[in-house]
Amino acid sequence: MQVYELNVPMSTSNGGIIFANPNDQYPVAQGSFIFENANEGDDWCIFNVNPNSNTGLLPYQNGANANVINNRFFRCSWELLPGTSGSTTRITGFGKDSLPVGTGGGRNSFNATNQTHVGPFDAKSGSGNSIKIEYTVDTEPGNSGSPVIIEGTNTTIGIHTYGDCPLNGVNGGTSFDAQDLENAINNYLGPGNVYVDVDHPSIFTFGSVMNPYHTVSGAVANASSGDILKIVEGVYIESVIINKTLTLTAPVGLVVISPSPTPLQQVTNRSSKSENENSLVAIHPNPANDFITIKIKNANSKATLRIYNSTMQLVKTLYFENGSENKITVNDFANGIYFIDAHSGDQSYQTKFVVSR
Repeated sequence: MQVYELNVPMSTSNGGIIFANPNDQYPVAQGSFIFENANEGDDWCIFNVNPNSNTGLLPYQNGANANVINNRFFRCSWELLPGTSGSTTRITGFGKDSLPVGTGGGRNSFNATNQTHVGPFDAKSGSGNSIKIEYTVDTEPGNSGSPVIIEGTNTTIGIHTYGDCPLNGVNGGTSFDAQDLENAINNYLGPGNVYVDVDHPSIFTFGSVMNPYHTVSGAVANASSGDILKIVEGVYIESVIINKTLTLTAPVGLVVISPSPTPLQQVTNRSSKSENENSLVAIHPNPANDFITIKIKNANSKATLRIYNSTMQLVKTLYFENGSENKITVNDFANGIYFIDAHSGDQSYQTKFVVSR
């Protein structure tokens, strides 16, 4: 394990691996590994990567990776399971592919490229340090380490570690509920880190990665002096009074803390420029009825665009190439004002549109 790669191209017709662009390669931090390989329910590894030597960026900081990392991160949870609300399980990762057979009689052009499959969740079993999850999802050798995702979300419930399809039709992995894995993740950055995530699906809130506080004020109240609050991107509608020494950080994305649901003043002020020749975003029609077309222009790189409703709740996240446009159906949007927050590299732009029927 030397290099972590993203945006990996197709392999050759006989399965020969083609490495990613140098800007998409991140050296693995040797000496950062923590792992366990006791059994099927206690098999995991945690490691860190260093910034890309050309860009100086970490994977989640590089806007060009928006097409391969949903919102640049997964939320880890052990409280939710696929299937509890009609959802299914998705496994996405890099496996060794030889079906169909490649030109060399073995592996093919899909070998060691990013592939995905969806299927039913089957079971969760075990306790303590060994908790196994199983699912009828197609995987391949080499898929170990893939996130076990609740389909339609950016929430993962564990790590895929083994395949057994020829025997009983199910594959499986280690749940984040395995105590040693959960402890290793929570303690990886050292003591004094308190996690906050307004959009995390957890019911219980302890300030951990799996169970973060949903409000900044809740984290402040329970944190000890000297702690570091790691606040995940989102809009926190609350008033916060800090009466102790704390460090507040935003490790991924934009964090907005506002005492009321009134949208950001900069959005209101800049919305009239949405069709300006030099703007990053062009939208029409506005007001919208059943659809709206959004175009990204004048961007330095791939763009990430988020749509918020009038209470600043995230409604939709979209990804664009420069010059591309997307026709968005708004039939399921309630009447009202919606706000767009667009980012491309170091560029940002905010605007708004109205849904009116």
